[in-house]
Amino acid sequence: MRALDANGAEVIGLASSITNARAACAQAGPACIPVACDLSDLGSVAAAAEYIRISHAPLDGIIANAAVAALGIATFDAASPDRRRSGG
Repeated sequence: MRALDANGAEVIGLASSITNARAACAQAGPACIPVACDLSDLGSVAAAAEYIRISHAPLDGIIANAAVAALGIATFDAASPDRRRSGG
């Protein structure tokens, strides 16, 4: 984000909360616009998309850099009634 901001791009920094978005944008540069977008909350995603749709020029690109959670490995047990068990 910092390189984009430094080269005059309008950058919208999305994060799971407005606090996190503001923190990321503070590191990127003064023109970065923070927007909350919690991917586990469809309403939050819809609100972020609507904000971008009505508030900004055409979207030239998206950089997706989401964290990946370590959720373990799902395995299947043929003897189990629901055939699932957790592994890790």
